[in-house]
Amino acid sequence: VDHTHRTLQWCGGPLVLPTVSLPFQCVLSGSWRSSVGCKMVVSELSEAGAFSGSYLSAAMAPKADRLASRLHGIQHGASPTEQPTFGFTVKWQFSDSMSVFVGQCFVDDQGEETLQTMWLLRQEVGSPGADWKATRWVTGHRLPRSEGPKLKLLPSCHSLPLSPSRAKVLTFPSLT
Repeated sequence: VDHTHRTLQWCGGPLVLPTVSLPFQCVLSGSWRSSVGCKMVVSELSEAGAFSGSYLSAAMAPKADRLASRLHGIQHGASPTEQPTFGFTVKWQFSDSMSVFVGQCFVDDQGEETLQTMWLLRQEVGSPGADWKATRWVTGHRLPRSEGPKLKLLPSCHSLPLSPSRAKVLTFPSLT
């Protein structure tokens, strides 16, 4: 099939018109898997772009029935776009910590989807003096979809700890 031209019958002969093929769209909903074994399931997006789902870290995979963590997020723009930006929060079931993810979903020329993200993990600490070690972060460029049962790749599940000398703290005082 030639997708670069379309032929129409016109008054006495064919008229050949060039066509524009639609680009691949990155669909955030579905099942995703990282290269280190983390798994995420994202629901269908609402009209406003909101979604929910579950996230299972690789370390908790043997206890998947008990320790999948809930996630809630939003995709920028309510209608499908080629390569949307998104963000979501995970409330971990196995610790007093939260993670936030921001990223973009990309599609290559063959239609393979990839998430490229940055995320922060914030754990509870006992005092302001321990604040420097409470946040871990990861940036990452992920590989294309892996072989297997329709799972896509997700960012790695490792973090880079900050040292007290590298941590920069922003304090937001109460406005009330």
